[in-house]
Amino acid sequence: MGYTELKNRIDDRQVTLLDGGIGTEILRRGYTWASHQLKTEPELNLEIHQDYINAGADVITTNTFQLSKRSFRNHFANDKHLAAMGASGLLDRAGELIHESVALADKARSSLGRSNTPIAASITTLEWCFRPDRNPDVEKIYDEYLEELTDYADAGADIFLFET
Repeated sequence: MGYTELKNRIDDRQVTLLDGGIGTEILRRGYTWASHQLKTEPELNLEIHQDYINAGADVITTNTFQLSKRSFRNHFANDKHLAAMGASGLLDRAGELIHESVALADKARSSLGRSNTPIAASITTLEWCFRPDRNPDVEKIYDEYLEELTDYADAGADIFLFET
């Protein structure tokens, strides 16, 4: 089903099944959630998407929970610490991993002949700790989400799913 059909189903209050927690499924299968396993275990991500589609999911979500420049930056005390200790180009990897996650979801649906299964971009809060005092000002929030949403749209995500 494409976006229009999905919207019509929701408007008509029809049951629409989303897939389950990808991070939880990664852990259940004996892997860690490090790096979302997009680089080290791409086939694992592919299989999880395929399994959810085969189980009846109408929509699959990207494996991108808390995947953003801000999340990466939050692992360091400040920008100087990031520059000294972080991997070169670390902040640019968020966009790269977003593209890889959408590509894996697309490959999963295509491999099962379900190219019309919508891919929902998993977008989370900017600050994982849910402390309002840590949130940036409104303009910064807008800029950061715009960059993230643009990455998802450019990668081919069909819809945006904001979750916590």
